[in-house]
Parts: sequence; C-alpha cells; structure tokens
Amino acid sequence: MKSEKTDFFISYTSTDERWATWVAEKLENEGYTTLVQAWDFTPGTNFIQSMHTATINCKRTIAILSEKYYESLYTQSEWQAAFAEDPTSEKSKLIPVRISDHKPKGLLKQIVYIDLFGLEEEIAKTKLINGVDLSKRARNSQGFPGTKKKYNSGELPINNIKLRRNKHFTGRSIILNQINSEFTKNNNSSVSQILTGTGGVGKTQLALEYAYNSGFEYDVVWWIEAEDSKRIIDGYREFAYKMGLIESNIEDSEIILSSINSWTSQNSRWLFIFDNAETLEQTYDYLPINPQGHIIITSRHTNWNKFGEVLEIDVFSEVEASIFMRNRTNLQDESGLDTLLAVLGHLPLALEQASAYIINNSISYDKYKDLFDEFRIEILKKYPPLKYNYSVATTWFISLDKIHDESSRQLLDILAFLYADSVDIQFFTTLAEHLEAPLSEKVNNVLELNDIICELKEYSLIKYSSDKISIHRLLQEVIQMTIDSQKYIRFLVELVHDHLDYELENKNSWMIYKKMVDQILSIANHGNRYKVETGKVSLLYHQLGSFFNFVLEDFKKAESMYMEALKIREEVFGIHSEATLITKNNLAGLYKDQGRYTEAEELYSSSIPVCEAVYGANSILLLTMKDNLAQVYQASGNYREARRLLNEVIVVKTSVYGSESPFLATSMGNLAVLLTKVCEFEKAESLLVKSLRIKSNTTGMHNEDIASILDALANVYTKLGKYNLAETCFKDSLHIRRNIYSSEHSDIAISLHNLATFYMENHLFDEAEPLLYESLDISERIVSIEPRELATTYDNLGVVLMWKGNYETAREMLENSMNLRKQHLDEGHYDLSMSYCNLGNLHMSLEQYDLAELFFKDALKIRERILGTNNPKTIDLVNNLGILYNSKREFDKAEPLLIQALDSTKHFFGDEHKDTIESYYSLAVFYLQTKRVGEGIELFSKAITLSRKVLGEEHETTIMIDDYFRSSVLPYLKITF
Repeated sequence: MKSEKTDFFISYTSTDERWATWVAEKLENEGYTTLVQAWDFTPGTNFIQSMHTATINCKRTIAILSEKYYESLYTQSEWQAAFAEDPTSEKSKLIPVRISDHKPKGLLKQIVYIDLFGLEEEIAKTKLINGVDLSKRARNSQGFPGTKKKYNSGELPINNIKLRRNKHFTGRSIILNQINSEFTKNNNSSVSQILTGTGGVGKTQLALEYAYNSGFEYDVVWWIEAEDSKRIIDGYREFAYKMGLIESNIEDSEIILSSINSWTSQNSRWLFIFDNAETLEQTYDYLPINPQGHIIITSRHTNWNKFGEVLEIDVFSEVEASIFMRNRTNLQDESGLDTLLAVLGHLPLALEQASAYIINNSISYDKYKDLFDEFRIEILKKYPPLKYNYSVATTWFISLDKIHDESSRQLLDILAFLYADSVDIQFFTTLAEHLEAPLSEKVNNVLELNDIICELKEYSLIKYSSDKISIHRLLQEVIQMTIDSQKYIRFLVELVHDHLDYELENKNSWMIYKKMVDQILSIANHGNRYKVETGKVSLLYHQLGSFFNFVLEDFKKAESMYMEALKIREEVFGIHSEATLITKNNLAGLYKDQGRYTEAEELYSSSIPVCEAVYGANSILLLTMKDNLAQVYQASGNYREARRLLNEVIVVKTSVYGSESPFLATSMGNLAVLLTKVCEFEKAESLLVKSLRIKSNTTGMHNEDIASILDALANVYTKLGKYNLAETCFKDSLHIRRNIYSSEHSDIAISLHNLATFYMENHLFDEAEPLLYESLDISERIVSIEPRELATTYDNLGVVLMWKGNYETAREMLENSMNLRKQHLDEGHYDLSMSYCNLGNLHMSLEQYDLAELFFKDALKIRERILGTNNPKTIDLVNNLGILYNSKREFDKAEPLLIQALDSTKHFFGDEHKDTIESYYSLAVFYLQTKRVGEGIELFSKAITLSRKVLGEEHETTIMIDDYFRSSVLPYLKITF
C-alpha cells in the first residue's frame, strides 16, 4: 500500500464500490491522489491496520454517503477519525458526498456535503471537482444577511402583476403540478415552459394561477406582455428600473436587453412570464440569453420545442367544466347544464362569458342554451371577462386573420361544417377531384397536405393525430360568420350526395362510408338547418338511417335518421310520394327488427292502401311492403295471416315479374321460413332450393340474401334428417357473413348460433358450446341486438350447459332468456314456450318434478293454441310430459302421452328420423319400468337398430340408447359380456 501523503482517502461500503472508484478516477484525472480500498488494499494484509494507516496518511477523507453507509461499523470509524481532526470543518478534512435519496444523519448533517444524487455524469463530475477545490470558492455574497420577509402561497414577492387572482379558477391541478415538477426536478436550474393552445382555453389564467400559487418560492415574479417586441422591451424597462439596473431615462433597447441578460444570468430565484407571445422566430431575440431562473411563455403558436418544454393546454374536462359553471353561477336548477357544456365545447372563456350572462340576466342553463341556438356566436360577444380584451369571437378572429394560404383557408372553411371531434383525412382525399382549387390540387400530395395541416396547427386552430383532424365547435361558429355559409353547405350537400358511393351490399363501399358517416350527418344537419337542397338532404338522412340500421346496427340512431328523412319528405314531396313511402317502409322494418311489432304493423297497414291507390296493385314498392308486413305477422306469431299475405304476393309476382325473378325468390324464401315453423318441411325445401338457384344466378353467392337462404335451407335439412347437407349450409352461411361484416355484427352472431343449434340437435355439445359463447359475446356487446335473438342464445347455451351437467350456470342462462322474453314479448308468445320447455327439462334433470310439470304445461298451452295439437313441436312437449310422469311413477298419465308422441312423430317423419327414434326409446323405457318386458325389448331393438342406421354409431342418441340397453335391457335377457 502507498506510504506517501495522499490527497484523499475514499470511505465507502462495499455496495457503493462503483461510486467510490468513479470518484477516485475523476479526482485522479484532475491531478489529485487517492486511496481507495478496491484498488489499494491488497489481499492478505491486515484490513484494520490498512484502514488506520490510510486515515493517518491522507490529507482529507471523502465519505460516500448512502443508507448502507450508516450501518457499517468500519465506515463510522473512518469518518469519525477525520471529523475528530477538524470538528468545525474549517480545513474540510471530511467531505461527505451524497449519492442516494436520503438526508445525512447525526453529526454528518452539520457538514456541507457535495450532492451528486440524480445528476447526469458531466454535471456530477463538475460538482465533485468544484466541491473539493478550496481555491474555487465563489466570492459573490449570498444576498442580504438580515431578516427577509417569508412569503406564503398566494403572496407575491417583488412583482408587477396587475391581474387579480381568479377566485373562480377551477381544476387544472395536473398541469399545475406538471409545471411545478418541471421547474423543481433539475434542482432549480434554468427551465423554460411554454403553454400553448387555442384562444380562450385559459393559458393566461394558468400562468397567473401558477404565479400566485408558487410565487412565494421566488425573489421576483415579473409579468411581460409579449404580443410584440415593443411590449417586451417596455416590460423589461420597467423591471430594469425597478431593480436598479438602469436609470429612468434609458430608452435604448440594446442597453435594456444587455442589463436584463446580465441580471438573469447571475440570479436564479426569479420567474418571468411572457404572456401571449407570437412565434418563436418573432420572440427569440428578446428572450434572456443565459437565464438561470424560470420562464413561462403563453402562446397560441405551437412551434416552441426548440426553446423549452411545450405543454399543450386543452379545454376543460367534463368534470372541470361542470364544477366551474356550478360554482360560478350558483344555480340550484342544474337541468340543461350538461347539454350547454357540450354546446360550448368546455371552452373556459366561453363558459366564463356564458356564466356572466346567466348571472346578469338571472336565467337558467336551458334558457341560455335556447338563446345560443337562436343567436349563436353573437351572444358570446356579451360580457367579456374583466381585464381580458377579447370575446370568444374576437380571440379567434385574430388567429384566422393570420392564415394567408388559400388552400389552408379552404380546408378550414369546410371543417366549419363537419363533425368537430374527428374528421378522417380520407374525407378530403376521397373527394379531392370534386373540391375547389387550389385545395383540390393539394390534398392528394402528401407534402402539400402536410403544409396545410401544419399551418392550421401552428395557430392552434386544429388538432391533428393519426390522420384525424379535430376543431372546436365554437371556432366552427366563428368561421361560419366570416363566409357565405349557404354557399358552402350547398356545395357540401351536393358533394356527398352526388359523388360518394353508397352500396350497402358492397363491403368496400360501406367501409369508406363508415369513416365518413359523422361528416355526412353533420352536413345533413347543416343542410336541414339552413333549408338548403332539402330533397338531397332527405336522401342523406334516409341513407344514414339504412347504414345505422343494417351495417352499424344502431337502431336508435337509425330511427332518428329515418324520422328526419320522413319529416322532410312529407313536407317537400307529400305523403303520397314514393320517397315518403320508401322511408316509411324502412322505418316499419326497423320497428319489426326491434320486436316493436304493433308499431310496425300500424305503419305498414297505413302505408299499403296509400301505395296501392297511387302506384297500383302490381308495384314493386307495394309488394315489398306486403312481404314485409307478412314477416311482422310471422314474427308476432300470426302464422295464418302471414301465410295468406305471402301466397297473395307470390301469385302477383309470378304473374307480373315471372317465375325466375329474384324479386319473387325473396317472397318464396320468406314463405319457406314460415312453412318450416309449421313443420311443412318438404314444401319449404322445394321453395328454398328454387330461391337459392334464382338468387345465385342473379347476385352471385357472396351476399346476405344467399346467407339467409342457406340458413333457412339448413334448418329444413335438419328437420328432414339430412344432417350433412344442413351442416354444410350453416358453415357456408357463416363464411359468407364473416367476409361481409365486421366481427361484431349481429348476423355473424346469428350464423354462429344457427350452427351451434344444429350441433345441439345432434347432441354435439362440445362443438356447440364455443360457438354459442362467441355468439353471446357479440350479442351482449351490440346494444342494438334484437332481444329475441339474445334470448335465444341464452336459451341454447343453457341447454348445452344442462346437457354437460353444469346446472347452476344453465339455470342462470335459461332464466335470463325467460326474463328477456317476458319483458319484450306478449305472455302467450311462442318463444316463451321454448323457455318454459327448457326450464322444465332442467328441473326434471334435477328431479324437481313438480316445477318441471308446471313449466311443461305452460309451454304446452302456448303451442296447442298457436300450432295445434298435432304439430311436431307440440308433440315434443307431449313426449316430455310422458317422460316426466314416468319418472314420477304416475304410469297411468305417462302411457297415453308417450303413445301419442310416437304415433304423431311416425306420422310426420316416418321411422327413419331422430325424433321418431327418441319416441321409440321413451316408450321402451316406460314399458321396462312397468314390467312389460317383452314390449320394452321389442321397442328397444327397433330404436337401437334405427339409431345406428340413421344417426350412426357415434351419435349421442345412439350412445344413450345403447348404454341403457346394456345396463337395463340385457339383465332381462340374462346375457353377460
């Protein structure tokens, strides 16, 4: 180990060795000598002796302070030895170096330490070298040593602030904390922060609040009006004179700037606020050159990144806006507040002016909203805030006047009539060739389009992110004041009406339309408001209704759009016009899809006579309405009237449009669905096969009509026992719909459900379960899903879970289904019979026979009334009751029901059908339980033979019969295996 006198001994714990060697390296690079255990204590030497020698032979000791340092006995001895030689620290024999987030303890806290915690390497190195160099002590005073006034939050030191603190200042705590954090995280080193945002967003109020909130931490807070260089120089002159830097008669801006730069570079406890600055380029030469304090700049311009940290200030959040208005107005009646906040776009300046108007005129939020609807932006010229020169309108006029590029102004003018929150740039690129020059020449040039957007962003007139533009609603109102609004609206209505493709059957078309739907709605609303191109506006509303209905499945918005279209069309074209009747037809169809059958029937019934009187008995529109009314009858359970109407329509269509007309094929498909419900399967199959052929020849195979026909045909094939054909049809339908629609479309949920139902009927429950869960997931996320469809999915999932033995979850699903149906359907509706039947089966599985009987009987009443006593679906329940009574050992009730069920299924389906096979099985079980072994074995033999032949060895029904045969029939035959 070294024996000569060394400049520094480095004292540290083993966990801080990297810090110790770093300190030693930096000191030695500066010409100092060091002694550090990691380098200088060799293995085999006496550690205590080496440490003792080091403390004697080193001029000074550096203690590397961390939490672990205080826990070591050895380090205590090391620093205490140095402290004992220099207890007053006159010779700096002991130099603590803080490297972690802690405060020195005990005697060490009395010694000035070098603080390296949290610093970057170069700064830490400089601080270390300066800290150990006794010759480099600064000779500047620490300031006035006498008593200084201590300021509290809300009190200001030396300042020139003329604005009073805003007692209504609301929220913004996150931004204020962010400003404070940025200023304090670098140990009070120089920091500049720029608050940018659109006019009226509250940048000045934020800076003012920060000054009052944190000004006590400074020696000086100075407010500088920064709209132009003259005002900045005026603010500097006032400051320089106040601080004694210049005489009162000094006017030379060079002298003033020099004095400011000198003072701001030598002092650090100051805050300068430059309010309402223009661009960085215009302001840069007047900002402090080497500031050691803090700077806040407020500006509408966004391009300040090269100077400091930019914070973009947005409008109030919904909560902040609500709190501000309630506190500002003190109104007890808050009705209409949320609507008013939305109209004003949460803009603080607009809320302040609205509050002042409400207070001065003693009116409600609703009344102010009515006044705004009538007078628009004019009302916001009233009552501008005190000490603020601009109303909402004038603050944006200033920014608008700075837009000199014609194409930028064209884009902004169009934005004034679009959906404020989000305008996809594709709106402009898709319709580029139909826009006016020079904008039309630039929007499809990426560089030139970027220049346009950057200019509008620079003045905080828009926001732009991920190809989407947003603009404040009140700015839209201001722009509309400066242009010929009717001219622009007429142009935009014609633009989307004449040049935007609208094909609901074309997925590519409606994917583009979907991106523009908010813009089209906004244009339609403006056209309606200004009564411009009303006929075209009505078509836009009608198309929007169809899009919301069939593509987005937002039934509430669809109804609103249809109602707007209908109102205009009745007024413009009259109640007898084709346009009016078409909208009524679509609106009635919407009611039907929502299960609002009474409203749908009334609208169709009132429209059909008008249509027939004006357009004749053979018109396409009339026949379409009758077709749709038949579907309402069918959905509401009125099968007889539905069948009558469909047959009437088919006769006319065949006569007028021919037997190969796709128009006819639609009615044939609708009738086939009805025939399936009443178990006339062969007739249904014939109609569907013909309908599929006609439709595929005219429209191709990949559209919703084909998918619907395939679903209907699959159902028929299932009932006829043609299971392979049924599965293929269901899968093809699902494939078509996945290609047509988004993943959350109800028709995909329906296809999933249909395929799952097929698997259920074939006892393939493992295949059915995931399909049903996917269908349910889609259905529950689509608010517009028809309750009947959701109920059916719950129902079938409950059945699957019941078969798999998960009775608790099955009960939950089945009860969800029943409650939905009771809520949305009449008490005697057919769908309720399905809920009752399935709950009956569940309770029978749980041997809760009395409950099961009640459910079965309620279901049977509904089916006998709607379908009659001999319908297969009615017979299903007869069979279930027979099985139930057999389980209850009420054999005299069971036998006639089971015999009736077998006879009826044989009559409808013949022997080679699953329902007949299961009826044979049910009666066979009854005979065995009643000791009529011969009859039982005969029926079992027939059931197992037919099941193996028709359904196959692996089918659940075959396995069930076979298992029972082995466990219960073979013992009677006294055969063992």
